[in-house]
Amino acid sequence: MTPTSFGTRSFAEGLTVIGEAAHDASPEVIELSFEIHSVALNAATALQENATKARQIGQALGATDNAEAQITTGAVEVMPILQLPNAPPAILNPLLLHGAFSTSGPNAPVPMVPAVSDNPNLIGYRAVSSVKVAVRNVNRAGEVIDILTRAGAVSTGSIRYLLQDESTLERTLLEEAVRRARDKATVLAAAVGKSAGNPISISEEVTALQPQPSFGNGRYNPFLMPSAGVTVRPPFISGQLTFCAKVSVVYQLQ
Repeated sequence: MTPTSFGTRSFAEGLTVIGEAAHDASPEVIELSFEIHSVALNAATALQENATKARQIGQALGATDNAEAQITTGAVEVMPILQLPNAPPAILNPLLLHGAFSTSGPNAPVPMVPAVSDNPNLIGYRAVSSVKVAVRNVNRAGEVIDILTRAGAVSTGSIRYLLQDESTLERTLLEEAVRRARDKATVLAAAVGKSAGNPISISEEVTALQPQPSFGNGRYNPFLMPSAGVTVRPPFISGQLTFCAKVSVVYQLQ
């Protein structure tokens, strides 16, 4: 018995082992993220126009008879558009900018900066909503991108690769990781002349490593406007999804 500040308690000998399992899988679903922007003089009109654009985008995707793409709309955010009454021009002289950020020394002349009022003017509202599209045929991702951008959606450049049924694979990997942990415990306990008993505690972690997307013409973002005479190809998958399961188990030593 070991005395503690909470009384007396016995501690069982424990053996901690790590079990891991991994599996590579080809992506079956591509999840694309877009935004819908609308601007109006008042918030109500901005929201109404945003909802109208969302319906038009959904109709454009549905008109293609693309049953392999599922669209999900998110919340709408409304932000005021403010303008400073005495703000400097939008396009500034590069020489003035160079002088403003010059570090030639403590005695360098201070550039003249126009006075700016603390009370900006409200000139309108911007409504922004998020849209996610899950494409179940990875070969049609480029087609879906074209449809949504033509309908007015703005791509965020975010792409996520998924499987149709990830839960089954995760469960299988966890079971395999636990079996490997038990095998390790049996070997290690036998090496010190003991045996591994019942588990005392267990913790788990499952992660999915995304493949790195590659894009035509050496571009990372396929939604950037191409230069004249250049065609930007849709993304293709370079690599596979890697699912990793890791368990940490503490066994009794007998």
